Amino acid sequence: MIKRIMILSIILLMLPVQQALGEAKTIQAYLFPVKLSVAGKEVTIPAEYTVLNYNNHIYLPIRYVAETMQFLISYIPEYNTLSMDHDRVIGPSATFDQAKLVAFEAYHVKQVTEVGIRILTKEELSHRPDDPKDETPVYFIVDTVDQNDAVLRIYVSSNKASHHFII
Repeated sequence: MIKRIMILSIILLMLPVQQALGEAKTIQAYLFPVKLSVAGKEVTIPAEYTVLNYNNHIYLPIRYVAETMQFLISYIPEYNTLSMDHDRVIGPSATFDQAKLVAFEAYHVKQVTEVGIRILTKEELSHRPDDPKDETPVYFIVDTVDQNDAVLRIYVSSNKASHHFII
């Protein structure tokens, strides 16, 4: 009797596990050892990157390929967007320290909490003041706290620190 109860308990405990495993979605992809040619030059894909073939489509490691082609690539998590840009990318000729100085000198902030660099979103670019000499979409993003303890985000061009704005 105890054996039957134990066996029945084990079977009942396994049912939710089988259901959970049955709901998992899987794909069948194949490793695809391929040679990559960029602008007529063969590029060796490092061993830590994997090229896949799924449903007769080749999937390449996007960051490696973009950087090999000299694209600037950036992931913008708040928009779940992968951004790549090749045209007009010149920077950075400004530095992280210069971006911080702009925050302190031009906006008189009390504290800089974080500085990053990335390609601006279309929304952010729409707020950029027109400057024909600075067409880069690459900006330092300077998160700050002002004298009134308000949080500010300052955008400083990577081409020249004198070009900056706030939204």
